[in-house]
Amino acid sequence: MSKSYRFVLYLFDELPEESAAYFNLRRLCEEYLNGLYDLKVVDLRTSPELANEKDIFATPTVDREAPEPVTRIVGDLSDPETAALHLGFKTHPHKKGN
Repeated sequence: MSKSYRFVLYLFDELPEESAAYFNLRRLCEEYLNGLYDLKVVDLRTSPELANEKDIFATPTVDREAPEPVTRIVGDLSDPETAALHLGFKTHPHKKGN
């Protein structure tokens, strides 16, 4: 079964706010998507050409590549409700015990 969501997280080094973006994105994906997602992390220190190629002007940046349309968020995703809305999550998070 294919994953229904695909994300690319662009980081530069392991700055605290960028680590927060990774953990916040993973937490949101697990809560809303129940494992049905792919997440690729790109370190722009080792692939600086991608910053120009992908028009990355700030990090952390998250691109939701699927489902279309492509969506981009810049920041650490610390506001889960706003992040979920911008990432296009349409269902409520899966809750244990319900």
